[in-house]
Amino acid sequence: MECPHCGTMSDEVIDSRPIKEGAAIRRRRRCLACEGRFTTYESTEEQLPFVLMKKGPGQTGVMMHMKSVLTFTTRTLDAVSRELGSLVERVERQEATGNSPSRKSEGVSATDQVLRTIKRHKNGVSIAGLKAKTGYDDSKIGNILYRAHKEGRVKRLRRGFYVAMK
Repeated sequence: MECPHCGTMSDEVIDSRPIKEGAAIRRRRRCLACEGRFTTYESTEEQLPFVLMKKGPGQTGVMMHMKSVLTFTTRTLDAVSRELGSLVERVERQEATGNSPSRKSEGVSATDQVLRTIKRHKNGVSIAGLKAKTGYDDSKIGNILYRAHKEGRVKRLRRGFYVAMK
């Protein structure tokens, strides 16, 4: 590497570390002539896969390739479209029956929802059970349980398992 300070080509690598999930390397270098330090970023060019195709009778390789790509894309999009349709139907059915886990009860806070769920389980409920019943994520449930425990509203039976206080 050419030193940006003095222009000589003699340097040594002080530190190397991968960046961008291993797609590039950052190197700290020191010039042996002037002792100046500088950083270089090295990456490889992305190469597309090389595909060999056989030509069928009366077909050019490009036409055959285009036909196979379009066929594959059409099949894939059809499959994705069917999956999305069934997912939408499931969500609509859940909302129609009122079983949607992420549906928030009107006028009820998240803390009240979690505490009601805990009170319904006399022998206690796990955090995973609370997630399934309320639809909240780990951090939200954890924060609610922390506050409720400090206020004396819930008791921890064992790690990740809670019961309501009387």
